[in-house]
Amino acid sequence: MTSTGEPRVPFQYGRELDAGELVDRERELTEIAATIRNRGKLFLIGPRRYGKTSLLAVAAERARQAGVLVLRYDAERYETLDLLAQALLTGAARGLKGPLERVVGSVGKAAARLRPELSVAPDGSVTVALGVSGTDRGELVLLADALDAIERLAEEAILNDFTRIHGDSRTNLAVVDPTSNEQTEINERGPEVSAEEIDRFVEKLLYLAQGARICVLAGSVPPGVEPDVYARLTQALRGLGVVTILDTDGESMRAGLRANPDVVAPNQSEAEEAVGHEFNDTDDRDAGLAALIEMGAGEAIITLPSGCAAIVGKGPERRRYEVSIEPLDPVSTVGSGDAFLAGYVAARYEGASPRDCLAFGVACGAESTQHFGAGTLDRREAERLLNRVEVRESDVAAGVA
Repeated sequence: MTSTGEPRVPFQYGRELDAGELVDRERELTEIAATIRNRGKLFLIGPRRYGKTSLLAVAAERARQAGVLVLRYDAERYETLDLLAQALLTGAARGLKGPLERVVGSVGKAAARLRPELSVAPDGSVTVALGVSGTDRGELVLLADALDAIERLAEEAILNDFTRIHGDSRTNLAVVDPTSNEQTEINERGPEVSAEEIDRFVEKLLYLAQGARICVLAGSVPPGVEPDVYARLTQALRGLGVVTILDTDGESMRAGLRANPDVVAPNQSEAEEAVGHEFNDTDDRDAGLAALIEMGAGEAIITLPSGCAAIVGKGPERRRYEVSIEPLDPVSTVGSGDAFLAGYVAARYEGASPRDCLAFGVACGAESTQHFGAGTLDRREAERLLNRVEVRESDVAAGVA
């Protein structure tokens, strides 16, 4: 028996290698994973039987395990590019979460040029058909439009990536009396979360955070989870170079402050609880902001019914702001603090100045009070409210780091 001494090429047509069979390909897998996290574009080009398909398969599986929605299609299996475009949009639609009406609206808006028609099977699965064809517009143009639509869905729709747990999510109710605008909130306790479930969540978050610039840690800590969970996450995220914004209360806030988050954004009652005294006037609130920074925050914002008070900025640029807006007749104030934070983070992500970030946050918080239902916000209306926002800026008191 003789041997040529040449190594056997493991790559065979039609068979994908698993991770254990790939050798010395970790650098390429890392680059593919980074491209996925950063929403980049990657063209994998090489000779036949070099492992391109296997690399993509392993990278896709790793991404799925980390909770990423992966759409993977073999173009050669579709007779026309029209059919491929329909398959891509169908996969994207099925990856969206939330009420069917929201899915239909999101796909219809993102792919308006393709005039999509959505149908729903008895099992709840969505299928997308296109109202135009490659014959009308050219197959390559149609496929490019479908890919652009998927990119818009990723950017504009709220694509979420929940960590599933054994218990049922709690239901919180807000009852609003339309005659008096009096509001009553009924909040359930929530399910117990196991150590294994929180570990899975942390693993997924830290994977996704490698492609993030800002991470908001918000809400009360569920039963079964240690109150220092936000502190641990803050430390890990800061190690990745991610800006951390903390909005919680009680012991989880105090523990989180010790981990030095970049920003804390409690409401007044949460801030009072954190620092240990009530705020009876502006001087008390200023002392509270200073205390939050002394406790570990890089910057501090306290949200108020009229707007917010803040100490933000770095070094010599650190300033004290009081931001307010003329009162609007509220339909519901549920979630207005969250809307403030969403506006603040969106403006900061886009590179706005600290002053403009706070102003846009206040405008968003105010606009959200014009709707029933938490989280409802019209950005265009919020932008129109900006000219009604008043920003007062002053020096930071001596002794505030």
